[in-house]
Amino acid sequence: MKLHIIKSTDAPEIEVIQETSVYAPPQTMYLLPENITFLKWSRNLYTLEKEKNEWIRSYENVLQGLNYWRNKANEKI
Repeated sequence: MKLHIIKSTDAPEIEVIQETSVYAPPQTMYLLPENITFLKWSRNLYTLEKEKNEWIRSYENVLQGLNYWRNKANEKI
């Protein structure tokens, strides 16, 4: 895999560190800032996905509740 980095003449030098991980999906490459490791990044990503899914689940529960009460109100009419 090739990575082309184009930078201006006054930009600081770039140090490229290649790290292989069994946790990375096949044929995948991630570019991370130097202050975070792959495991920390993947843990953060997992936490964000988990929180997002929790919000989605909560939202769907509210919608189901509203539909239930709407149907109950329509039954009385």
